[in-house]
Amino acid sequence: MTDITFWEYIDLIDWSQPDDERIVKPLVAALQRSGAESIVAFEAVMTNKLRALDTKAHAAHWSDERGRVRSVDSFLYARAAVVASGRKTYDAILEEPTHFPSDTTYEPLLEVANTAYKQLTGQPLPLAPTDASYETYHNREGWLSL
Repeated sequence: MTDITFWEYIDLIDWSQPDDERIVKPLVAALQRSGAESIVAFEAVMTNKLRALDTKAHAAHWSDERGRVRSVDSFLYARAAVVASGRKTYDAILEEPTHFPSDTTYEPLLEVANTAYKQLTGQPLPLAPTDASYETYHNREGWLSL
């Protein structure tokens, strides 16, 4: 999946809707229509984007005085919010970590591919390789001291 295609999918998120299920519904539906391979590819690109934000610099607002993230889950959900906000926001925050939001999260983005895949195939999304993780602290290079 190309970067352009990934962001076109993200742009389908409908923030005008009243609840998370409806907000991501157009994205889930589009992924289903694209087929299983595209869903897996979407998850891989999303993982890479989330991983790129998994850095010490980006976590500054989510860290304690010793530089450790106060909540690994909330930092992951904050990174998901950045991705869900679209390419322009993502690129700006990737480039300038000091703009990383300190109070915004969006966990539902993390389930979009699995939901679409399960609705399409009846099976859960296949597991990614172990070296491809968006979990907090999995981008070792991003956590090296600055």
